[in-house]
Amino acid sequence: MAEPEKKEIQSLSSTIDKFFVNADIYEEHICMAELLLAYHGVKHHHGYHSQDCGNKLYPSIFADSKIASKIHCGRRKAEALIENVLAPHSLKLAVQDIGSTSFSIVTDASNKGNTKLFPVAVRYFNKDKGSCTCIIDFLEDADETSEAIANNLQSCLQNAGLIHNKIVAYGVDNASVNFGKHKSVLVRLKQMLDLPNLVPGHCSTHIVHNTVKHGLKMLSYDVENLVIKVFSEFSSCAKNISELKEFLDFMETEYSEILCHVSTRFLTLFTAVDRLLKNWPALKSYFVSKGEETVSCAIWAFLSEQEDTVSNDDITLPELYIYFVHSIMSQFNNTIKVLESDYIQVTELYAIFKKLRREIQIQQEQGFYGYKVTQFLKKLPPNKQNKFVGDAQQVYTRMLQYLEKWFDFSENSFYVLCAPLNLDRPLELDKLCALTTNLGIKVDGGELFTEMCTLNDVLPTLKSLTNYAELTLRQEQHHRISVSECYEELVY
Repeated sequence: MAEPEKKEIQSLSSTIDKFFVNADIYEEHICMAELLLAYHGVKHHHGYHSQDCGNKLYPSIFADSKIASKIHCGRRKAEALIENVLAPHSLKLAVQDIGSTSFSIVTDASNKGNTKLFPVAVRYFNKDKGSCTCIIDFLEDADETSEAIANNLQSCLQNAGLIHNKIVAYGVDNASVNFGKHKSVLVRLKQMLDLPNLVPGHCSTHIVHNTVKHGLKMLSYDVENLVIKVFSEFSSCAKNISELKEFLDFMETEYSEILCHVSTRFLTLFTAVDRLLKNWPALKSYFVSKGEETVSCAIWAFLSEQEDTVSNDDITLPELYIYFVHSIMSQFNNTIKVLESDYIQVTELYAIFKKLRREIQIQQEQGFYGYKVTQFLKKLPPNKQNKFVGDAQQVYTRMLQYLEKWFDFSENSFYVLCAPLNLDRPLELDKLCALTTNLGIKVDGGELFTEMCTLNDVLPTLKSLTNYAELTLRQEQHHRISVSECYEELVY
């Protein structure tokens, strides 16, 4: 064999030796490293391209590491490890953790480009961990009919080995396809899985968001549209931003970016209105200087009374509507944040909605529309005062009507029956029996009474322990103690 051919073969052998790993002690470590890197990417939401790039960097960064030099976990391999190793293993651990425990199932449709995806999650209570949530599948289906969704959920439960467990609730948004009376997903699941007492888990934040949205439709001045129009004026025009900054500099006010509001998002209206008011004096001057001919009608409706002179000392009728919406959205914004927090349990929902309803009722009865509005309303002529008060009262009425329509405040509602389990006060046997009857759970009355007495006996000690822990956690700026953690403490 010629010398050049020998050198070429030796070169190829050297390259192959670097690619293939010898069956020695490092092989297990290399496999573990590649799997951990794939898991790290999933945990921190890294894309496959990011992981592929990191794979090429490790040998250079850790040049003295034999393991790093042998890692070959590019995009395709990382994808295979995640889909064929990590995902099945995580599902297996979740199913083992659930065991025979009752759970609720949650899903919702989401678009990714032209692909319709359905993540499927379950929520359950573990005596060692408290409330737990895990994803058991990620379905893709263009069919959004109630029959297709119900069939997909049934198949998902069967594949996970959870079809025979006690499913207590189905959670999703409040669309009619999910919770309609006749052919909805809820109705089909009750029939297919033989679960006549399956609880509908309505989206609480959706109800709160739609409550305020429904009420604000009664205002003569559309503040939501104002926010959208003002944002569109500055979102893609550097010249307009530059001119606005000049007005802000003249008024010795720091520039704050105008925020976007998306009508379907729960928390954007309050932040957008709050930022609008922060820049409002400069925005008024800017738009008035432009003139009615060049300003959107939706914006000019709030400025027409100040066309000749711009004053920051008094608030006009249209401006009162902005401050009124700001006050309402602040209140609803706080409620939504509570509902979206990790620690909230079904036992707390009734108290939260009851508190929100009572706050609206008090504001309506006492004619309170926000401190700023109350301060300047009396300075307006009587006809304008009557116009604003009439609109504001209709807003309160509509919000109460919508809230009472979509959240069940009746004595026998599921949320009212669950409220005693929040451990705010000692449990009562008749209320526990009413809840078990509602859920279709057969229990021994004597055993239930014994367990209730045991819990009531230790409840003061339990609450004192959790209150102390909650105080400590708050001082450390961590989460508050949840109801599930109280029960977890009780088990121990």
